[in-house]
Amino acid sequence: MLDSVIFNNNYFASPLIKAAAQQALPLFISTDSVAEVQEAVKTIAEAFGDVNVFLTIIAEDNIKSHEAEKKLTLSFQKNIRLLVQKTWVEKSNEDLKEEIQYRIDDFCKVFLEDDEINYQELLPICLSILHDTVLLLFGSMIDTDMFFEYAFRIDPDFGLFWYYVEEIRKAHPLSEEKSRFGMLLAMLFLSNF
Repeated sequence: MLDSVIFNNNYFASPLIKAAAQQALPLFISTDSVAEVQEAVKTIAEAFGDVNVFLTIIAEDNIKSHEAEKKLTLSFQKNIRLLVQKTWVEKSNEDLKEEIQYRIDDFCKVFLEDDEINYQELLPICLSILHDTVLLLFGSMIDTDMFFEYAFRIDPDFGLFWYYVEEIRKAHPLSEEKSRFGMLLAMLFLSNF
């Protein structure tokens, strides 16, 4: 787990970020209770910038939930593609940059066109895309222990996002529902980034 010094220092994290990282995320990963999962998801979504989208996604109305998921997917696709396109990279990383854009489109196509989605199978694909996108932004530093602190220093919201991605990656495999929420929460953050 991330060094608690980061979360205990008010300079780095708001109470909401601390609650999401120290309470909601561990609860989301560990609990089997539907109610606890939904409460954890709400806290993480609020920390990621838009709890209202997730209230619609976790609602009982399947039509509204599906529509909200598609809308989130389109926003995510647009924003992450733009982020990747605008990122300056060394010539040696140009192929990776292009490959990531294709992978983003293929990943989002499943959400937009398939009626039957296997979220457990998609989660590792999503996490791989996120990892490689952040790799383009920050280089190989992302795979070092010091990157968490660096990420929290430059932007506590982004630090929480990267911490979230790494914790979800370590926890995989998750249930179908948790895999769905896990991906959609990551997509929520990047759709607002």
